[in-house]
Amino acid sequence: MTGCCYRVSTLRRLSTTSALVRSAGTRSRRAAQAIIPMISRRAESPRPAATRPGATGAMPTGMVGWRGKHWGRVGGAGTYSRQLWSPPRASGATLAEEGVSSAVNRQEEENEGSTILFTVEGMRCGGCSAAVQKVLVATPGVSRAAVNLVTETAAVELAAGASESTIAEFTKAVGDKGFTMSPRPVGRAAEEAAIKAEARRAEEMERTKWDLYKAWGLTGLCLVTHTTHHLHHFGLHEYAHGELLTALGQPWVGGAIAVLALAGPGAGIMREGFKALANGAPNMNSLVGVGASAAFALSIAGALAPPVIGDYGVPVNNDFFEEPVLLLAFILLGRALESRARARAASDLRSLSTLLPLDARLVVADKLPEVGDDSNPMTVSVDRLALRPGDLVRVLPGEIMPVDGEVVSGAAAVDDFASFVAAGIDTFDTGPEACGYGPSELVIGEALKRETLRRDDVKIFTKLCCVGREQGNMTKDWVTQKLDLPMRRLGVKSLDLVQMYWNDYGQKGYVDAALFLTDAKAAGKIGAVGLTNFDTERMAQMVDAGAEISSNQIQFSLLDRRPRLKMIGYCEKTGISLLPYGVVAGGLLSDNFLGVDGSDVALDTSSKRKYASVVGYAGGYKWFQTLLETLRSVGDKHGGQSVANVAARWVLDSNDVTPAIILGARNAAHVDDHRRMFTFELDAEDKAKIEAVLARGKAPSADCYTWERGGPW
Repeated sequence: MTGCCYRVSTLRRLSTTSALVRSAGTRSRRAAQAIIPMISRRAESPRPAATRPGATGAMPTGMVGWRGKHWGRVGGAGTYSRQLWSPPRASGATLAEEGVSSAVNRQEEENEGSTILFTVEGMRCGGCSAAVQKVLVATPGVSRAAVNLVTETAAVELAAGASESTIAEFTKAVGDKGFTMSPRPVGRAAEEAAIKAEARRAEEMERTKWDLYKAWGLTGLCLVTHTTHHLHHFGLHEYAHGELLTALGQPWVGGAIAVLALAGPGAGIMREGFKALANGAPNMNSLVGVGASAAFALSIAGALAPPVIGDYGVPVNNDFFEEPVLLLAFILLGRALESRARARAASDLRSLSTLLPLDARLVVADKLPEVGDDSNPMTVSVDRLALRPGDLVRVLPGEIMPVDGEVVSGAAAVDDFASFVAAGIDTFDTGPEACGYGPSELVIGEALKRETLRRDDVKIFTKLCCVGREQGNMTKDWVTQKLDLPMRRLGVKSLDLVQMYWNDYGQKGYVDAALFLTDAKAAGKIGAVGLTNFDTERMAQMVDAGAEISSNQIQFSLLDRRPRLKMIGYCEKTGISLLPYGVVAGGLLSDNFLGVDGSDVALDTSSKRKYASVVGYAGGYKWFQTLLETLRSVGDKHGGQSVANVAARWVLDSNDVTPAIILGARNAAHVDDHRRMFTFELDAEDKAKIEAVLARGKAPSADCYTWERGGPW
């Protein structure tokens, strides 16, 4: 078993295998990379060489590998080596010695204890968050404060000498403005609070939706009265003076509709608006409330005045009761869209926060394990917030580092690449930090520099992640800069495959970006153009515009069969290859969960939580167990193949556009097990048994990655 003892730099600290960690406090930093080989349908072809017929770029059909996704997922190549982390140096370090992130950590430590996080409920708009911040900053003893509307969070930095009375003072002041402020929970309490907040947002969205329906129903009644003018214009006077339109044109009817709107769907806005106004912190609801009330009051005054005789001798009333109704309807429409956006953003942020483990394995030992020691030290599971500087924490392959620290024993992922190359893995899928891949490009670059990897023997896939403002103003210069960066990090002159991810479909710049990548391919800067998590519609737009797309990396498994709706058919027509991930659903499609009661399944990783949701959409846990039993019987028929291998084989055999699949592997030893899937094939009977179970589940209704973007499953 390999290992080493050293004070790790920023690069190595974020790129480790199985680890023991010495805590440096409770602030966690995502650390190492996951080793995920992509297994092709041709086990005997260890290196990518062939090109699929009709494809617009070369796609590998051999064993391909290291997918350095997610900073904090520890999963090194090679052996189950252990690592120990120790506290970073307290003083005297330079940026060159410890890296920028460590310097930031030291600055945070200096300020630790002076900044407190609070949860603020009741904020509806930017004016609300600004009002809260104004109150906080105006409180004596507060140096500065920041408020986030989406996360409902306030950060308050206390000045030197501030006491608990300062906290009580600004908490009361914020409460007087109509908002509820309380210390932000941590640990499991924070997780529970996040779940409750998400449920509250969902309830608010449902309530707003029904208020919107009611408001627009009443708006429709108001607008019907205006059709009389159009009917007169077309000479349909008898219809214009029909009983219904005549009744709706009566002032008392319009007033009744306005009252229903104000007291019904608009009641919440009116109540909150006037409450904020009374508290001296007017917001958007206050403006709406004042405007709607003024329009209603003036309409009453106009209705009491004598009517004016208009065209065709028809008396025209002076009221405009439809005004407050229309105002509330449009405000509720905006509120519904805003609530949806906030809920989605909050859900995404919570998903990121759940990447951090709640527990840590505290090592109980009076000395560090020696390098090469294969014994497992005694560990105790503790809340990660209970860790103190100097504690030893063990992190196993595939887990996330719960705290910051420094490696003092173990082996780095850089040193383990040789094991994967020896196992036949010669293609490495990585990506930039913007997509959550951390320093994985730097790690691969270091392996190339040390000649642990030889450039001529490997293929390197990376990502072009478009997640910010560039989506609204896509330029060729921006794409060029983003391609130059991984080339510098990797130390290579060209990139074999660049896969584009696009966050916001509302911005259509993805077509231009794909064309710019095609130009880069023609210039020899990249070997092929790929996509990541695109649906069929957008992929077709890029192809129709002339982009040369070679592949699309998407989620595809027995649980997630969305690619079968549109994607596979389109790829068969165009020759585009699919690179499926999530093939074994984060390990759920394995023997480990066969016969396990649902209440005993620990969703202790973000991957498990995600795929547990997929199980719910696909058919539920009881159906899931039936699927596992079926896969187990098929595996037994073929010489004891694992459930995971049967599930992976199903994906490989399900279509002709999947040259490889992406499977997770904690170390190179797993590759041998994955290769066993090439020693058997699913026959017609096997496929029929599996399809019979799938038919009893819930079929998806939307295309790839639609659900992840807030759409239906």
